[in-house]
Amino acid sequence: MEPIVLIIAAIAFFLLFLMLTAWSQKHRLEKALTDLESERLSLMKSIQHIKLCFYQRKLGEKEAQDKIFELEETLKNTEERILQIKEKPLMRTLDKQEEEKLKEIAASQPDGEIKQELVAVVQDEKKMASNMSAKAIVILFVAVLVAIIIAMAFIGKNPGLGGSGPIPENIDLPVSARIAPVGGTYPGGSAGLWVDIENTWTEDIKEVIVIVAAPESSGITIDGSETSAKVIPMLEKGGLRELFFYITVNKTTEDGQYAITANAAAGEVQLGKEARTIIEVRTGAPTNPGGPLP
Repeated sequence: MEPIVLIIAAIAFFLLFLMLTAWSQKHRLEKALTDLESERLSLMKSIQHIKLCFYQRKLGEKEAQDKIFELEETLKNTEERILQIKEKPLMRTLDKQEEEKLKEIAASQPDGEIKQELVAVVQDEKKMASNMSAKAIVILFVAVLVAIIIAMAFIGKNPGLGGSGPIPENIDLPVSARIAPVGGTYPGGSAGLWVDIENTWTEDIKEVIVIVAAPESSGITIDGSETSAKVIPMLEKGGLRELFFYITVNKTTEDGQYAITANAAAGEVQLGKEARTIIEVRTGAPTNPGGPLP
């Protein structure tokens, strides 16, 4: 698999993790708000029920007032909690409310010391879970950054890297070269060199360099020098490229046949065997019997 795909996948998983965490927290807040609303309605019904019992002489005035006062205090507290969540829909708001609720429950029960210890245990567990969640996010974020750095460094050291892994050494791609005009040229003349390369490998290849060279001190130059190079930024799987190089022959070049070589590489990896073609130089050769050069 290509490193950039791994990077994208790591980022996608990280974003998914954040989305799931946010969804979980949102769901918890919505559930808490729903429970508080249900509690509020239940308290209001209880107050109405006590008032009805008082009117029906089922409860005495003092007893009814005491129960209504107690329920109204609880209702007021519940409405304050609802307002807090609506104004600040954050997990720390809910955590604070739950801690206060636990303390109230502990205070209203006998064995207060035991209940207080249980409250402390629950609070410690909640803090631990919250810290673990925060640490998990930080660890995952750091892991994504490390993966990106390693992948970018790996790509930088392997410019010829294709889709699924490094290119094998001495991969055998078809590389060929041909000269025009076919009949050769004369001292002081010119010719054209075409180099063809086909990617028969299983993946795309990046930064393919094609280097052509003329014999040293022959008087033959390619694009103005004895060697010339051209870069193919991306040679797709199954793709074929045709590169053109302009050849000039010095007037002092002796008649004969001269070998022009062409090599292709990606980084330090040789792509196929060296291609060779012959340019014939002879006095009196036609200017361009093979037709005009591009």
